[in-house]
Amino acid sequence: KAIYQPQRSDLIEPLIEAAEAEKGPARLRMAGEAGLQLLRMLTPKQVDRARAELQGAFPLEIPDDLDAGSGRVLRHLARGAFDGFALRDAIAKSPDRLGEFIGTSAKSAEAIAKAWLAYVEDRFADQIGAGFWHDNRLEYRARASARRGKSIDIKLAADDHAGGRLEWHAFDVLENAQKGNDAKWTRRKTNWLLPTPIAYSGMPAERFWDFEDGEVFFGGLTLEKTDLAQVILTEFATVYSNDWFMVPIPVETGTLTRIIQMEVFDTFGEKTVVKSCAQEDGPNRPWRFFELKGDQGPKRDAAPLLYIPRSVSGGDHSRPVEGVTFVRDEMANLAWGIERFVESPAGTTLNRDQEWKKRRDDFPAYVGDGGMPEATGDTEVDEAWRYRYLTTAPPHWIPFAPEVSGNLVTGRLVRSRMGEWDLLGPDRDRFAGPQGRLMDPTKPMTVEEEELMRGGIDVARRYESARTPDGRLLIWASRTKRPAAREPSSGRETDVIQTKGATS
Repeated sequence: KAIYQPQRSDLIEPLIEAAEAEKGPARLRMAGEAGLQLLRMLTPKQVDRARAELQGAFPLEIPDDLDAGSGRVLRHLARGAFDGFALRDAIAKSPDRLGEFIGTSAKSAEAIAKAWLAYVEDRFADQIGAGFWHDNRLEYRARASARRGKSIDIKLAADDHAGGRLEWHAFDVLENAQKGNDAKWTRRKTNWLLPTPIAYSGMPAERFWDFEDGEVFFGGLTLEKTDLAQVILTEFATVYSNDWFMVPIPVETGTLTRIIQMEVFDTFGEKTVVKSCAQEDGPNRPWRFFELKGDQGPKRDAAPLLYIPRSVSGGDHSRPVEGVTFVRDEMANLAWGIERFVESPAGTTLNRDQEWKKRRDDFPAYVGDGGMPEATGDTEVDEAWRYRYLTTAPPHWIPFAPEVSGNLVTGRLVRSRMGEWDLLGPDRDRFAGPQGRLMDPTKPMTVEEEELMRGGIDVARRYESARTPDGRLLIWASRTKRPAAREPSSGRETDVIQTKGATS
């Protein structure tokens, strides 16, 4: 329900997708790099004193319980940097306070502080309100509105955004307060344009006795009467293609546009008013193209609306720093959230699959080998059988059980825990349960059962970067949802008979 008035230089993807990067696992890495950037903005004579003063006031405190790789990276970073985020909070309201640490005049320190604060703000896009990512749907849900003064004229909704580039077709009209062509739009513009014939490869010549392109010959296609799509395409290409013209109308991004009236002047000076197909075909038209769902304009004899979001163009993104695969388990009547890798405090990835495989043999009670007899030389003892009703899944496979309210199943899956996790002993918190941001362990999580397709879905978190129209570089953390590349197997089996060194 956050309300934000976007500026002309804002991109829509960071506004919707940005998460609180400072509260993520790589907070120490980001804070240290922000501090290093401030030191780069100082003169060589100022750096040594500033580093000592800032490290004393805002130390980059490294926990002792980090993995070896992250601890090594962050300790090296802490030797030459400090907590930049803590300094930012301290001087945000009084930038001249920076002079206390770098030994310069208040005026010089204020100029450096403002430039550095702008750098930090641009590098980490802020999350609006509580964010637009919905865990229960595993997708973004956002609202937008077109305003005229203090009144909201049109409301748009993007309820199924799975991450990535956001286009106009992701939005639907929720409420439309416009009353047809008589509405006073914020801006009206008249364009005088010259139509341009549409052309494509292999297009038939417009007149007889012209040589045509021989690489494409639509008349040579052999089609059956049931191939309706190909028949329509061929008929259009060979008969009606020279009747189409393109009239490009420049539209500013981040705006909602409606064509109020279109007039065509022919070579004889006659004027013809051309209505949109939606107006001609009426509200019960079977064919809709380039229309926002829910737009009531055609019912009032008005052309459809077209929303042109200010989307990212030419941005870049990192490799996923966190990945979770959600799959169904019909045999167990539940679903699994498989946390394959998570982001480390150093900003790299920790592969939980590999980490568990390396230490798996250290937990015989968990994997089910603890009860097997030791070799004694006695054939009957060494070949003793052990029956297991169900083998154990890896501890980073988090179960989602059906939610039951009263005596009814609600259709939601609730994140749960496995009793076997207690068999890991002191290492339970390291190996078992969720550890990343996608399945935040600090709060409960439910997923709508209808969102989990049969083959599973992959949800990833990564960092995006793009430049705004005014040249600013933005970096933000986003999430994407895609169909799973393959359905993983946990190795869980039922009705298993184990012998020493063998399973059947």
